Amino acid sequence: MVFYGKSRVALYGMLAVWVALAGSGSGGYAAEQSLDLDTGWQMQSSAVAPADGAALSQPGADTTGWYPTRVPKTVLAALVDNGVYPDPYYGINLKRIPGYQDGLWLEMPKDSPFRASWWWRRTFSVPESWRGRHVFLQLDGINYQANIWLNGEKIADAETVKGMFRRFEFPVRDKLRFGGENALVIETIPPGLLDASGARTKQLEATTGWDDHNPQPPDLNTGIWQPVRLVADGPVSLRHPYAETRLETPSLDRASVTVPVFARNNTDA
Repeated sequence: MVFYGKSRVALYGMLAVWVALAGSGSGGYAAEQSLDLDTGWQMQSSAVAPADGAALSQPGADTTGWYPTRVPKTVLAALVDNGVYPDPYYGINLKRIPGYQDGLWLEMPKDSPFRASWWWRRTFSVPESWRGRHVFLQLDGINYQANIWLNGEKIADAETVKGMFRRFEFPVRDKLRFGGENALVIETIPPGLLDASGARTKQLEATTGWDDHNPQPPDLNTGIWQPVRLVADGPVSLRHPYAETRLETPSLDRASVTVPVFARNNTDA
């Protein structure tokens, strides 16, 4: 799109027309609906609860003694919220937390309570009105790896869900119980699990907390550190839109706006 002059009204008007046309065709793009899964989580170490993810992701699974929490959250932050450890921002409390090390990019000590994977579990209901739509589980950030189960079925493994700054989206319509209770389980695995004691690993430099002015947290920021949600779409999903602008200089009287968007066909057609 190319615009002349300095009026913003024309720009907004053209964008509104573009959006309206994108959703006007029958059987095309349908308004997206989302369900945020930020509250109502429970968390526990796999060393304390050595269960199977398929069993834990069944409604009614026993989670006695698990810690209530929400996301986004790291393992250490959730334990601080529950009074297991003191506020690490006060005094030298951080150094008193098990697994703390002076230094950077060091693999976790073998006896660290954060070295084991940690379970995150949440139950939820999906609106009956979503039946027949294409539903996706979106994960905006997990540190560092994860195995994921929904209603007893594994939908992703740690070789797929790997990397702190990656985002993931998985189709889950065929695994949901519309109008009933669903259970989602995420097993988070920390970064930098090496065999060599005291070794440095570049993997930790690729996660948050790498800066040399920031003490390395004992859990290496393991957890679900970005939002989790369910999204219901129609036959077409639109993702990752952004506006790219170009301004003619030095006259400033001509500008162009390009609006790329990733469109995905959710059907077999």
